[in-house]
Amino acid sequence: MGEIYETYLVTTSDSEVYEYGSLEAAEKAFQEMKSDYDDFTGDERLTLSKVIKVAYVVEDKERMKKENPKDSGYDGWVKWEEQQC
Repeated sequence: MGEIYETYLVTTSDSEVYEYGSLEAAEKAFQEMKSDYDDFTGDERLTLSKVIKVAYVVEDKERMKKENPKDSGYDGWVKWEEQQC
């Protein structure tokens, strides 16, 4: 797994997600996005949140030793890894 890092997300009502490495950068972008709204429909929403855990896929080397993925029609085996942020 990689190093522990802080990640902040700003999410728009259009489901666009922007990732930032510091709270200061995320807050600045959040405020700028609020300023960019001109026409309101009542459905607008911005969310600033801190990521607390990330899951990502890695090669499952242990399973590869026990079971050939080609026998099941796959190129390889993978598994989830989790990381606290």
